[in-house]
Amino acid sequence: THVFSYAIAKKIDELEENEVIVYVAPTNALVNEAAIRTIAYVSMEGKGFKNSDLKALIRVYGSQFEPLRLENSVKVIFTTGYQPGALKKLAETKKRIHLLVDEASTTALHEAFMPLSMSIELKLLKEESKNVEFIGSFSVIGDPMQALVDPSYGLSWKFEQLIVSRLILAQIPEDERRIVKEQPPMMFELAKKYTKNSPDIRYFFLDKTYRMPKPTELLVSIPFYNRMLIAVRDYKEALRGIECDVSSSNLVSNAKYLSRIKDVIDEALSSQYPIVYIRDTKMAYYGEIKGLDEYDERRAALGAEIAAYLTHRTNLRKITVITPYNEMVTQIRFRIKRNFERYLGNKVKHIYVRTVHSALGLDSDGVIVVMGKEYKGDEKFETIYFQSPELINVQFSRHTKILVVIGNIERLAKNMEKKYPFVSKLKEALDELRKEDIVKVHKL
Repeated sequence: THVFSYAIAKKIDELEENEVIVYVAPTNALVNEAAIRTIAYVSMEGKGFKNSDLKALIRVYGSQFEPLRLENSVKVIFTTGYQPGALKKLAETKKRIHLLVDEASTTALHEAFMPLSMSIELKLLKEESKNVEFIGSFSVIGDPMQALVDPSYGLSWKFEQLIVSRLILAQIPEDERRIVKEQPPMMFELAKKYTKNSPDIRYFFLDKTYRMPKPTELLVSIPFYNRMLIAVRDYKEALRGIECDVSSSNLVSNAKYLSRIKDVIDEALSSQYPIVYIRDTKMAYYGEIKGLDEYDERRAALGAEIAAYLTHRTNLRKITVITPYNEMVTQIRFRIKRNFERYLGNKVKHIYVRTVHSALGLDSDGVIVVMGKEYKGDEKFETIYFQSPELINVQFSRHTKILVVIGNIERLAKNMEKKYPFVSKLKEALDELRKEDIVKVHKL
């Protein structure tokens, strides 16, 4: 997102009259962040734009934004993937469109073009054109383009459709694509090798992360990037500014589990541990309430209590609880409001509770990972991590200072061995970090 925003800011005054940049991201939050960063970079570049100029040049579309009319003067559009009405006028022009797709590693190739293709379809349908036929109408989203990946690879349908997979794998010789089947993270190294002299594609791997403190990035670098992702900032530097000087006795007395784990969190803060691992050895998400199989009372309570405790005890400006399930988001928010809002006061605004999908592209000083189901489930109805293992990557890579994990990494890694052996390396990463003595573990 930083790279896109900076590039747009650098080029905005160089675009010709018939050119427009369309930035597409999967969430409103990411669209908002990209737009804000771009405007900030434009100001820093000293290009001499007034506020009125920027209002004429930029448009932002999504379900949480007030849509402004798309005028011919617009040069940059920030949008989520489903805004065909807003982009309909763009389909009427003959502008040259530069399509920038953020979070492309989780985006299917056809989805990137959906805002524009849907706009064109709406326009033509309105005109009741008799001379147009549609192949793969947007109303039948399940109609994918033919995959470049050999189905015999055994990779998931979703993986076959992703932009990164389809465009990059096309550059790798067929006799070496089997390596990707066996070790998907190797795709990045092979891509670097075979796109080097390609006339069709330019490939750059952003191998440095300025978000996660070193070496906590190993939790995603080892399983998902074959150790190619490297953090720049050391964890001691990241934790240096955290202050803990508030008594929290009233808050603890109103919590169910906090009295058992508050000493672990206090020690982690005082001794500068960047990772706290609350290892839940009990079975999770086996509730007795029908229809709430994506709700776990214990983990929801722990997520809410730890978020409240960190907010009350520290000067962290943003603490985010991330879970795969909407029901867990609802329950954690409810617990924070019911049990702790009166103690936290205005500081309750520092706590955010999000699903993994809505956390794409975002970061937070403190992140509390409330893990989902660590077992596979029924063959026809696999649990969420087994449907979308990339969610683990997102969930474990949003923190800028401290990461708290609630769940059972060992159980997930063991259950992943057969279907996604690369994800099972999450335990290898955890073991390596524990050897470096930067993980504070508490067993429930």
